[in-house]
Amino acid sequence: MEWGEVKMDQLWEKVMELRHELHRHPELSGQERQTKARLMAFIQKYTKLKIVDMGEWFYALYEPAEKNGQPPIAFRADMDALPVPETISLPYG
Repeated sequence: MEWGEVKMDQLWEKVMELRHELHRHPELSGQERQTKARLMAFIQKYTKLKIVDMGEWFYALYEPAEKNGQPPIAFRADMDALPVPETISLPYG
């Protein structure tokens, strides 16, 4: 199965790389500037979702359903980190 130009197994690898990158550079609530930029860049590169940038936050829309008379589906998530010290050693943490 393919998603845009990337096969699903390759996309899964990219998702894991993104997760590790975000984990290496946590940002507290209200300070997620690089997190937001990384997420938006990933979504733009690897999906066909429409990004709606609201300044401090954003959401992504899946719009093909609109062509069939159905409303679009919006995705949003919290993206802040908690100031908790790591208790395990991770190669990306």
